[in-house]
Amino acid sequence: MWTYKTFDELTKEELYLFLKERSAVFVFEQQSPYHDIDGRDPDSIHISYIEDGELLAYSRIFVTDNGNIRIGRVLVTEKNRGKGFARTLFRNTLTYCQEQYPEKAIELNSEEYIKDFYASFGFKEIAEPYLDSGVIHVTMLLE
Repeated sequence: MWTYKTFDELTKEELYLFLKERSAVFVFEQQSPYHDIDGRDPDSIHISYIEDGELLAYSRIFVTDNGNIRIGRVLVTEKNRGKGFARTLFRNTLTYCQEQYPEKAIELNSEEYIKDFYASFGFKEIAEPYLDSGVIHVTMLLE
């Protein structure tokens, strides 16, 4: 079931699942040591699909200092890839952003290899690629 929750609405179990899978994907799987716990979770909306206590897909959004909406930590757990969850997760995330914040631009930082996925939703690159924690990224925007 898809859920959209503020930090205060999360259960301890949900928060644990999110942090565990974010670490598994972004730190271990991608071999990219960085500080996942960045202080933004308390200000974020956490979008997830959990079935039988297992996290299948997750993203978070928050309002940036410049007033845009930032989508981040987009993931589908390893054993659930190839089942269409990525596109469904991102479509749900984007729809939520557009419904809740219709006047705001939406930004994200994409790993370079997957930028075409985000471009298929209308995102445009707005800066040159850059290296972040050993992975090449591009900044993208949807106005």
